[in-house]
Amino acid sequence: GSHATVAMIVAGLSIDASLGAAAAAVCLGMTIWTKRISLATFVGALAMAFTSLLTVDDKLLLYLALLTGMAVVLKHIPAMSRILKGKEAKLTLTEDLSYKFDEKF
Repeated sequence: GSHATVAMIVAGLSIDASLGAAAAAVCLGMTIWTKRISLATFVGALAMAFTSLLTVDDKLLLYLALLTGMAVVLKHIPAMSRILKGKEAKLTLTEDLSYKFDEKF
């Protein structure tokens, strides 16, 4: 999840600044909203592919952006099935300390 996110944003920034910024903004927004990095990366890849169709003029760079987006989407298909089954973990920023209540002092 997170490695693909970074790779997608770096690829987007290297192709076109607005492309990388769009991918980063969508990934950040989706991560905050859903707390699932794999879903955020999946939607960010789709946004990068769509944005590349609108902003990239050079055919080679357009194909590179589309290939990057599709590679990320294909990589995250198993994660999407886990999300649909309710088995994908959510991002948590707090440490679970509930196990400490079972210990004797």
